[in-house]
Amino acid sequence: MKEDFLHHAHIDLLVPVALAEGRTEALLVLGMKLSEEPYSREDMALLENVAGAIELLLVGGPASFLGRAFEECPRCGT
Repeated sequence: MKEDFLHHAHIDLLVPVALAEGRTEALLVLGMKLSEEPYSREDMALLENVAGAIELLLVGGPASFLGRAFEECPRCGT
């Protein structure tokens, strides 16, 4: 059931952002890469570093930042 939702929503990868040990408080939700290649080990390492940086921002940043989503721009891909 969960896999059906992910497939239907075109979600290829979920990267957890943990703010406390053992708790996932945010997720990076990624679709297929523009190259249509599968995510590599190097991609995963980079995304884990990005998740760690986001964790630092969420822990130390303003409370108004919490709960906001990041989305890819459909026009330019940023």
